[in-house]
Amino acid sequence: MIRKTLALAAASAVVMGSAAFAQAPGGDSAPSASPPSAAPPAQSPAPETPSSSAITEEKLRAFAKATATLQQQPNLSPQEQVQKVEQSGLSAQEYNTIAETARNDPNILQQLQQFMQQQQPAAPAAPAGQP
Repeated sequence: MIRKTLALAAASAVVMGSAAFAQAPGGDSAPSASPPSAAPPAQSPAPETPSSSAITEEKLRAFAKATATLQQQPNLSPQEQVQKVEQSGLSAQEYNTIAETARNDPNILQQLQQFMQQQQPAAPAAPAGQP
């Protein structure tokens, strides 16, 4: 249960922006870290990406909603975090799979970032006297 929660918290950082994501420790392998003798993957830029074609827009929106909830309530217990994710319409496993896919698939990451922006409250109106 704790491991799932840690993955949930780490997944939240994924959609916060590519800079936060790029600094996340413990990635599987960075392209620059491959040994010189290893041939680069020829067919797919991200061979270990979980099936990104199986992730629907509905699931991405649910992920964004769950992530926004978790970010707004940072002091939730691990059980409460899982409960919030499940209330969004995803299992903890689905949430973690989407987070892992976003880590390896820039298109999924971009879509998640767009959906996260939609989850944020609108900016306040400009003060009087400004256009």
